[in-house]
Amino acid sequence: MKPWIWLRIASVLITLCAAGHTFGHLSSSDASPEEKAVTAAKRSFHFDLIGAQHTIWDVYAGLSLFMIVSLVLLAVLMWQLSDLARSFPSQVRPMVWALVVAQFLISLLCLTNFFFVPSLLSTAATFCLLMAAIGL
Repeated sequence: MKPWIWLRIASVLITLCAAGHTFGHLSSSDASPEEKAVTAAKRSFHFDLIGAQHTIWDVYAGLSLFMIVSLVLLAVLMWQLSDLARSFPSQVRPMVWALVVAQFLISLLCLTNFFFVPSLLSTAATFCLLMAAIGL
């Protein structure tokens, strides 16, 4: 398969990760009394962060939104690189290898800290990027 196709597949997989993360962020609810207690504690504990008052919940929600934006950006970059890979494979090669390394590390984080679906999608995207990099 051509490298640009592998990049497009990786882009779609990361888009699915972004969609899943967005859905999870927007639909998260506390199912048990224990979860409700933890969420309440996150929302009530205030601390000073570089001169501004925040809660652990602010940081948690902010990082979740940051992850969504990062995943969307990553998917867009992979799609754009797929177009460039057709015309300028030698110029795209170092960028794709950088994405292989980054996505591999993301896959390891997913495997060690999250659950099956993001781990599977992330690992599949790593494989696609690796195939694209080898083919360039």
